[in-house]
Amino acid sequence: MISLPGLILLPLLGALFCYQTRDRNAVATARLVALLSLFQGLWAMVDGGQQVFSRPWLPQLGINFDLALNPAGLTMLVLTPLLTFCALGLTRPGLERRSEYCGHLLMLLAGLQGLFLADNLGLFYVFFELMLLPTLLLVSRWGGDRGRAASLKFFLYTLMGSLPMLLGILALGFQTAGAGLGFSQLAHLPEELQLSLFWLFALAFLVKLPVFPLHGWQLDLYRSAPAPVVAVVAGAMSKAGAFGLLRVLLGIFPDATSHYASVLAGLALVSVLHGGVSALGAGCLRSILAYSSLSHLGLLTLAVVSSTAAGQSGAILQMFAHGVCTGGLFLVVASLENRGLSSEVKHLGGLSRSTPQLAALALVLAMGSLGCPGLCSFPAELSMLTGIFQVSPLLALLASSGVVLAAWYGLRFYQGTFNGPVQDGPLHTDLNENEWVSLLPLVLLCFAVGFFPDLTILQWTRALL
Repeated sequence: MISLPGLILLPLLGALFCYQTRDRNAVATARLVALLSLFQGLWAMVDGGQQVFSRPWLPQLGINFDLALNPAGLTMLVLTPLLTFCALGLTRPGLERRSEYCGHLLMLLAGLQGLFLADNLGLFYVFFELMLLPTLLLVSRWGGDRGRAASLKFFLYTLMGSLPMLLGILALGFQTAGAGLGFSQLAHLPEELQLSLFWLFALAFLVKLPVFPLHGWQLDLYRSAPAPVVAVVAGAMSKAGAFGLLRVLLGIFPDATSHYASVLAGLALVSVLHGGVSALGAGCLRSILAYSSLSHLGLLTLAVVSSTAAGQSGAILQMFAHGVCTGGLFLVVASLENRGLSSEVKHLGGLSRSTPQLAALALVLAMGSLGCPGLCSFPAELSMLTGIFQVSPLLALLASSGVVLAAWYGLRFYQGTFNGPVQDGPLHTDLNENEWVSLLPLVLLCFAVGFFPDLTILQWTRALL
């Protein structure tokens, strides 16, 4: 039996240790901690997912330290430490203050692990906010000239969502008369209360995903932060918003979610189309991936609000698949930038001649992102569109245009980087050992989930819904 608090304490203690260690040992230490966290997550999945942990914390406020495994969170307990491990492996050579950098990444991992395990709304909010500080520090200190501006914008947007959620939690505490803020205790709220408090919570999750028009922070952060950091933010932290939709909105406010489904579906559909079209016109690899995330997560939101078993299970699988592919592609960008290359498409081209191994791995991740059959996004998107179709065939048809646009900008991403005429300049070396260890696991997962989705997540999730 795995210790649920250990999934949080291990990266937390690892972060504190990194803050005290020397820079030259920080990356190796942090990668070891992330790897051990990954093994813990895998063991929790093998264990069966029925464990709970509960200890009194602030009972007078209804907040207890309640942890539990759940289908959506369990997938992320595997993906988040894996992405952290891979991102640490692509830390830029010569990076200053490595010990702080690695400590912040592990602190972010601890916050995410706690969020995906939280079984109490008050505790959920604590971890939801705990993620903010290390992310702000990573972006502002290592984000270059635009890092501080990007971190400030991210902070303001997050604050716009977090403060209403805090007010909503306080209101629930008063309305339930101290009965507690456990998810099971809040599962049968009166419909009038759900309707009155719904947007206080929905706003926070729509910002974190993000969903149009609350995505203003995304492009600046994705373009300024170190690419390995963006891999974790885009691949794992954005799923905090998706997890909130599944765990909080559907779990605590199901009637209100159904009532406002048309509004959420409209915002999500605009995200799908706006993100896809914007990715076509973007001239930077980071911008293409930022807009593609907006589109993919818009489709995920549509699937969640469809309130169908196929849509929700597909959304859970898409949380994993998007993290693998988009996180992996940001690590490809990190590999290019570590070689001194620009992320502007006009300055790239023909890299498959000098870096054929990197080109091959990037091709798998790019094809996986655009939903190629046999790769991880295909069963997720198929299941999501099936769930949406069950509610509205027209909405499913419009949403499927995002898949078509993904093929367009996904091929543009790959073609502009690795094919075409070779840009003038020195030849670049191919993958080194760290890059192989960081990219190959994601590529193998892309194949594994694509060929055997029922053996990994989807079948088990459907059985629980």
